[in-house]
Amino acid sequence: MTNIINSIEYTHGDKMKKLTSLDGMIKTALLIALCFISVYVNIPIPSPSGGGLMHLGGVILFLAAIYLGPFQAGLVGGVGMGLFDLLSPYAIWFPCTLLTRFIMGYVSGKMIEKDKNLILSMSVGSIIMIIGYYIYGVILEENLISPLYSVIGDSISSIFTIVIVIAILPFTNKVFRK
Repeated sequence: MTNIINSIEYTHGDKMKKLTSLDGMIKTALLIALCFISVYVNIPIPSPSGGGLMHLGGVILFLAAIYLGPFQAGLVGGVGMGLFDLLSPYAIWFPCTLLTRFIMGYVSGKMIEKDKNLILSMSVGSIIMIIGYYIYGVILEENLISPLYSVIGDSISSIFTIVIVIAILPFTNKVFRK
């Protein structure tokens, strides 16, 4: 595990140059599209409050945090998963997804940028997501109890996402180096 983390080629560089370079914009746009598509392949998580979805969008978000940086990870998660919500029966969740997933990606990317502790950064990002969706559920449903059911599904989905990221990291490292 340590060898994998140490082998990640995450370059800090000039942040503004990274945000505006053609290469950076293309990678960000491709990951937004991949994130959007990856949410369509999902497993509904049933719950009394409507549940959530288990999908690979979080995997793409965390890969963006690892390889592209905080702002790009926020864009990938917020825009990629937000567009899915906007164009699906979950459109009411669009504002929450856009904001929560942006913050999730940004914070995870910042933590990776500082200390490269992937598991901690993905866990903190997941907690941000779980809290964000719970708060929005409370606002929509006007009660504190029924949105708690989604916390269970979101937690399971987060664990699933973190395990997949760790499992595929050696292969993605080869792709992102090019």
